[in-house]
Amino acid sequence: MSRVEFRIFEQDSAALRRRIDARFELCGRDHRTDIYLLRDPGTSALKLRDGVELDLKVLLGREGDFERWAPRGRVRLPATGVEITGALDAPEALPPFEPMEVHDAAAFVEAFRREGYRAFRLHKARAQYRAPGGLVETVAIEGDIGIPGASGIDSIALEGEDVSALEQVREELGLSGRENRSYPAWLLAQKKV
Repeated sequence: MSRVEFRIFEQDSAALRRRIDARFELCGRDHRTDIYLLRDPGTSALKLRDGVELDLKVLLGREGDFERWAPRGRVRLPATGVEITGALDAPEALPPFEPMEVHDAAAFVEAFRREGYRAFRLHKARAQYRAPGGLVETVAIEGDIGIPGASGIDSIALEGEDVSALEQVREELGLSGRENRSYPAWLLAQKKV
């Protein structure tokens, strides 16, 4: 099922985080490392979660200031080429894989790099809150991710199904007029070190 998302990135979101924490009910926290495998124009997001699970989403379009993203599959690694292409329903977003060869995380990332994808490793401390229309997510991006000035960046996102309810949450949080930037758009705009 697809969902809409609105996301911002900023250096110091302490005041905004306090407002979110005071207003919404916390429903989850986690720490994880995601590797994003991306290339222009950034209309798909292939994410390797903690080196063991691949997750693919594609951008379907915009609804006002929100973007609509749809999941196109998940697969646990190691996996054969047949398992990977069978689980991820977007062949245009995948490099060729030998059908019976088993791929671990390193081999998977290397296959994408050979096809011109950029790999971005993000260490995330995430918190999710229940909100009208969906969730509010805060993410502290931790450590050196190989992008000048990106350490200490926070991401704040609204995601769910009900655009009008999420639009009200966006206004309440003072995010009206802010630019929506997905992880693919933000990461692809960064310079490598």
